[in-house]
Amino acid sequence: MRKSPRGGGSPARLHCAPGVGVSLRRKLAVIALVYVIEGFPMGIFVDVLPVFFRRLGVSKAEIGFLAGLSVAWSLKVLWSPLIDRFGLRRQWISGANVAMAAALLLVARSGADALTAAIWLAVSAYCIASATQDIAIDAYTIGLVDRGEEGPANAMRMTGYRLGVLRCAALPAPLDRLARNPRGRGRAPRGDGRRGLHGASRGGARAGSP
Repeated sequence: MRKSPRGGGSPARLHCAPGVGVSLRRKLAVIALVYVIEGFPMGIFVDVLPVFFRRLGVSKAEIGFLAGLSVAWSLKVLWSPLIDRFGLRRQWISGANVAMAAALLLVARSGADALTAAIWLAVSAYCIASATQDIAIDAYTIGLVDRGEEGPANAMRMTGYRLGVLRCAALPAPLDRLARNPRGRGRAPRGDGRRGLHGASRGGARAGSP
């Protein structure tokens, strides 16, 4: 069984006693869980944040420009060697989730009807942290499976990721109501802010697609 260079032993053993192997079913359950977690940030970026900003009165053009921050997922190859070289993968995953939570908290507390520099920095940090989490989760699952188990593992990875993204697609409706100003300030017409970043970029400025 392969050993992880930074995992302190074989990641496939998880928390089992020495000499006790991990069944494929348990590995697939772990893979499904971490990939649902991996899919959530992308769903928030594409489906939830546009609704939140639109209900605060941010223009569709600004929301469309925000889609350009998806370049973080394309450029993550630039810092992936650092994640493989330093620290444990689980530490990178945990740290990335803390960073994303802090960024979303800053965005939620802003209450601005325009995308200020602070919001741009917060969403940028969110995207970079999400891309970093993707790298760490991918590396962790590669070390988790044994030779010959790649097929079921890849199927579970795609299924878990899509479920995470789709689960976030159900969030805009309740968040839509939470983001409304009680005095009616910044309300958008019915239907605005529900199209996500792709719809906003087509309606306003053209931006990159995640």
